[in-house]
Amino acid sequence: LRARGQLVEVRAAELRFTPNEAAAFLTDVMGLPLSAADVAALEARTEGWIAGLQLAALAMRNHSDLAGFIGAFTGSNRFVVDYLAGDVFARQPPHLQAFLLQTSVLDRLCGPLCDAVLGITPDAGRTSNGEHLAIMYAHPAPDSYSQLILEQVERANLFLVALDDERRWYRYHHLFGDVLRARLQSGATPEDVATLHRRASAWYEQTGEISPAVQHALAAHDWPHVATLIERHAEAFTMRGEALVVQRWMHQLPGELVRSRPALAVQVGWMYLFTGQLDDAERLLSDLDVLATPQLPTAVAGSALLLRSTIARGRGDDAATLALAQQALDVLPVDAPAAQAGAKINIGIVLLRQGKLAQGIEALQETTRLGLAGGDLYVALAAVDELAALYIRQGALRMALQSCEQALAAVERQSERPIPASGLPLERIGEVLYEWNELPRAAAAFDAAVERLRGATELAALLRAYLGLARTQAAQGRRDAMAATVAQCQAWFAQLGHADHPTLTTHIASFWARVGASEEEEHRVQPATAEEQSDLGRMQRVTRVRQHLRSFRHDDEPNAAAFVGTIERLIAPLLAEAVERGWVADQIELLLLLALAFHAAEQPQQAQEALDSALTLAAPAGYVRAFVDEGAPLAPLLREAAARGIAPRYVAQILVAFPDSQVTGTHQRAKPTTLVEPLSARELEVLRLLGTGRSNQEIAHALVIAVGTVKRHISSILGKLGARSRLEAVAYARALSLLGT
Repeated sequence: LRARGQLVEVRAAELRFTPNEAAAFLTDVMGLPLSAADVAALEARTEGWIAGLQLAALAMRNHSDLAGFIGAFTGSNRFVVDYLAGDVFARQPPHLQAFLLQTSVLDRLCGPLCDAVLGITPDAGRTSNGEHLAIMYAHPAPDSYSQLILEQVERANLFLVALDDERRWYRYHHLFGDVLRARLQSGATPEDVATLHRRASAWYEQTGEISPAVQHALAAHDWPHVATLIERHAEAFTMRGEALVVQRWMHQLPGELVRSRPALAVQVGWMYLFTGQLDDAERLLSDLDVLATPQLPTAVAGSALLLRSTIARGRGDDAATLALAQQALDVLPVDAPAAQAGAKINIGIVLLRQGKLAQGIEALQETTRLGLAGGDLYVALAAVDELAALYIRQGALRMALQSCEQALAAVERQSERPIPASGLPLERIGEVLYEWNELPRAAAAFDAAVERLRGATELAALLRAYLGLARTQAAQGRRDAMAATVAQCQAWFAQLGHADHPTLTTHIASFWARVGASEEEEHRVQPATAEEQSDLGRMQRVTRVRQHLRSFRHDDEPNAAAFVGTIERLIAPLLAEAVERGWVADQIELLLLLALAFHAAEQPQQAQEALDSALTLAAPAGYVRAFVDEGAPLAPLLREAAARGIAPRYVAQILVAFPDSQVTGTHQRAKPTTLVEPLSARELEVLRLLGTGRSNQEIAHALVIAVGTVKRHISSILGKLGARSRLEAVAYARALSLLGT
């Protein structure tokens, strides 16, 4: 009958309320004053179960805080317990009750897993030796007794939800599962429950599913087994970018267990490091005298040395970083390529710090090649991130973009799914695109980076991605979105226990100083003072420069000489270091701040000299936002530079990117009020795509035309608008309202 379509079946899924039906039932029938969010939350918790919704509605009549009730609504609610325990569970035969109770410790159920939890051996259908069960099964199925029971439970509509079309995996309805677990806890001994979890852990470990294996071992308080699993698999999880999962496991471990197992202690130390807790990592290592014993496995000893090297790098101690990294390389076994690559990354970074650029770049490039060749994608991406950071700081934006895009392509060829660490090159790509004022593409890159890095260990990169996205939103005029992104960033780091971490507070303060904070926003973040020669110290000094500029512009009785002296004292050492190290990006920012300070103090000659130097450095790489983000005060200085013949075409590109309100009276030719010749329909399509920052290739793909055709259309558009560049064409089109909404 079913095959011929002559059978009508009404099962649990068909009897479930849809969200709209649930809303109508709760508000119209039961008369509850619930918001849409309240209804959605309750519908999700009950999974549309009609009786569950009615039980919840009856219980809510005695509560004034409806939202609080919904948030706490579980299978422990007395109405739910009375119904599910009395009218559902109690009516089942004893063998089925035992099955439901013992398998309630599982989030997901399948036949073989349930057999393992029940203690049924594959051959004889008996319990494992030495383990007590409440019930013995005399006639298990030859393949899987539990699979037959699961199918029976599903046919009886006993709150079992199929998770796949093959009917292999199931789960209990959330509320029914709550009731079963509560009944198990009240009727079984803690050791009985722990036995069930240990069996589940063993089954998952045998099938290679390590995460649930650890979770069940934790639930059983089987600490030695938890430690063994973490020691064996933490590095693999970290390399896949799932370090936060490992971190959650480690937080549940007893301290004495960690200190008694060197391999585990080193893993915990790495987790401290990844989350910015350098002091905790160092303290843990110093407490482990066993790390100095010759009996320690070389892999553990080498990892401990590498950890010490990385801590030293984080503290800016180059000598210790190099010495410890070399010691790690001397100790590490040949079958530890990831750790060896980590030591080489440390060496490469220090060489770059010391100005040995060729050697440092070679070390990082070699690490990248080794990582990609050996399948150590995390290591390869970490090395590429360091290279891209250097290229960006040197002003080699195209090299940074190319290296990141190549790394992403290589990783995508080797990995079936995106790995969290791929957010590293995405964030750097966002930085480059933002600097070129390609805002839609920059926002997409930053957004993707945030999504991926939330599962990785690189909290500094995640912070940059969040704030890069917020800066892009600010540049697009989306201040509400910007504020929401900053709030999400702070909430995420607060959730990790880093709400007051100096790295976070320093970056947030720098961000508000750049985008123009309100006084409330500016005083909300007070970063701790960092070492002057650290990157955080440099960032804090630049933030103070911006704050002095802002204060001087609003000062009723400004003292120009004192102001300029303060700015020069703050900037001079930073600029000297940037010149010595070849940090072009730093030089551009500092020179622009000097130009603005001299301009505010009415010292035009010095302002022009500083700006000219910045333009000379910025032109080869095509910097745009470095100038635009300094705001309206820079526009007249740029006009004057162009009038003096300083990179006039480049300056025109920069000025076109300024908001119209900031460039009134620029040197640009008057924007046309009419067209020399009307644009064709296709030219209008191309022009509007130009206005979104698309490349020729992307426009060709969107319109299904050849790239050469796109170029011809753009040439025609420039002629009809009287524009000299794509940026001017977009600006003129906006003035003529040709871009639409």
